[in-house]
Amino acid sequence: MPPAATAILAPQEQPVSVLNDTHTTDALKDRLSRWKTRLNALTEIHLPTDYPRPIPLQVVEAVHSLQLTEQSSLALLQASMAISSPSTTITGATDSGASTGSSSPVAAAAPSHASPFTILLAAFAILLHRYTGDEDMSIGSSSEARNPMVLRLGVTPGQTFRQVVEQTQLAERDAANDEVPFATLMAHLFPNSGNTAAEQQQGAAASSSLFHVRFFNELDTPSDQVLNSTSATTDLTITLVSHASSSLRFGLLPQIELKVSYNQVLFSMKRIQHILDQLVQVLNIAGPKPDILVSDIPIVTPACRDVLPDPSANLQWANWPGAIHDIFARNAKSFPDRECVFESRDVLSQDGSGRVLGQQKYVYTFGQLHEASNLVAHALVKGGIQPQDVVMVYAYRGVDLVIAVMAVLKAGATFSVIDPAYPPNRQKIYLSVARPRGLIVLAHAGTLDASVRDYIQEGQDFQLTCEIPGLEIAQDGSVLGGQVQGGVDALDAVRELAAKDVGVVVGPDSIGTLSFTSGSTGIPKGVRGRHFSLTHYYTWMQQEFGLSDQDRFTMLSGIAHDPIQRDIFTPLFLGAQLHIPTTEDI
Repeated sequence: MPPAATAILAPQEQPVSVLNDTHTTDALKDRLSRWKTRLNALTEIHLPTDYPRPIPLQVVEAVHSLQLTEQSSLALLQASMAISSPSTTITGATDSGASTGSSSPVAAAAPSHASPFTILLAAFAILLHRYTGDEDMSIGSSSEARNPMVLRLGVTPGQTFRQVVEQTQLAERDAANDEVPFATLMAHLFPNSGNTAAEQQQGAAASSSLFHVRFFNELDTPSDQVLNSTSATTDLTITLVSHASSSLRFGLLPQIELKVSYNQVLFSMKRIQHILDQLVQVLNIAGPKPDILVSDIPIVTPACRDVLPDPSANLQWANWPGAIHDIFARNAKSFPDRECVFESRDVLSQDGSGRVLGQQKYVYTFGQLHEASNLVAHALVKGGIQPQDVVMVYAYRGVDLVIAVMAVLKAGATFSVIDPAYPPNRQKIYLSVARPRGLIVLAHAGTLDASVRDYIQEGQDFQLTCEIPGLEIAQDGSVLGGQVQGGVDALDAVRELAAKDVGVVVGPDSIGTLSFTSGSTGIPKGVRGRHFSLTHYYTWMQQEFGLSDQDRFTMLSGIAHDPIQRDIFTPLFLGAQLHIPTTEDI
């Protein structure tokens, strides 16, 4: 596990040569070596945002402030008096830990009690831990020498508030004992950065990944830096502003204002208000009781209660209308000839130029789609697919995707979608996470990349029991599955079962969908969706927006993103129409 608390000072200066400079001291080399160890496998904190993070990121800065009340100031004073510094002095400390008697500002005497800044910083670290679940975090901060500083803090649920404050004090002390210029550190960590434009970009990215939130003392930070503190690599900055007391009665209490600079592209003002309210609540509760556990500090404020869902609310579990594919089957039996899917396809010239001559619309009824998906579902079951198995669909935006998804659900399995537009390596990551037992390739999606096909055939992470290599519905409603071993169609063995329901029963807790996170902070994670959640959502949609079978819907979402479920399932649930545009129209 990374160190519980480490820090680096980061003066904004030009990089200097470290390893090849004959004037570089052994002490500096030792410090750089220690920082390289301390910064190994640094965790990046990404706060949950109110709005999607755009690429490239845009910055629209805003500022929101909150003045600490007398109650909060008293809690701050109580915590400061109760939590002493771990030791009395660090004057003249050297790299070996021996005292030299130096009066350098870097080797100043430690305070006898925790400072208000350190206490609030520790409370902020606890809040970040509660937001993200991370136990290792980096926070940009400031120092008395007006140098930017990066603190690496460790927070766990079993720690007390006192322990977190003491670790934060140690982090600040480490910064003083092991001060190195930030540019020099970066040159040591990334010795090749700066030689080419690409390497410079890599070095800048590495630097920005050291922190994404900042906690400043305004006395240590010039005002223009405070105003411009939020950048494309920093989501928000909290600055502590100290004011003179206007009361003789409460003259000992610190008068502190919390000022937040944040990116409006990512956060709403309401979110920032909640963050400040929760930070103050952590202080108010833990300040008078510093031995309280981190896990026991409640962060739900009165304002939060007004917007949080009621955990005791009736979720209408007993009113579950059934699985989405069962509702679709009932609709298809009630009105089999009703038009369901309208797919527009480009008509290309026959001269090989790829010129679009116009569009042709293909129309399929509920009955045709019901029997087509029945056919594919029977093939999956016959191929060995069991309930809750994952079946990957190599897809395109079209009616065949609707058939494949409904077929997987009818077989009692879980569907997940791969977009052919994704790079092969990302497709392999999806497969490694999903560990599918079945694969459906839609004919119009093309063929799998050779490296992806090799990865599947190697079978190191999973073994396929069933594959339908070329699913396609013709204009007359007939369905092809693609040729398999022996030159026969993958669906030939079950064609007589098209009108027969598969009969696999699923419950509200059965898993129907497997979606993926964006992977912006690492490997994409799989997110499983229950059948109860699916149809509960469409019931709510119908009631909330007054939807009916007379409405028309379209398929615009990315085919591998979970909103595609809404695009497909809403009209099938209502008995309405789904219109699928061409890629050019989108």
